[in-house]
Amino acid sequence: GQGADWWAGQRPVRNDSKWRPYLLRIEHSTGVVVSGIRLLNSPNHNLMFDNCSRVRVLGLRVEAPHDSPNTDGINFGGGS
Repeated sequence: GQGADWWAGQRPVRNDSKWRPYLLRIEHSTGVVVSGIRLLNSPNHNLMFDNCSRVRVLGLRVEAPHDSPNTDGINFGGGS
């Protein structure tokens, strides 16, 4: 990812056009399987599921510097 470039500069606010993007975002999906991937230096959350159901994540590796801002591994929004 390009997270390090985001962390080095000014951190924009959420409504700014430069808001930090998620590394991988999956929306409105059912029966999702994410397996055996490595996520590196995300500018924001690494893996985001919005309004998804029956999600399985296997063998995920997330890497980010200890001082990176708000780089959660996996986030869920909505769904079941």
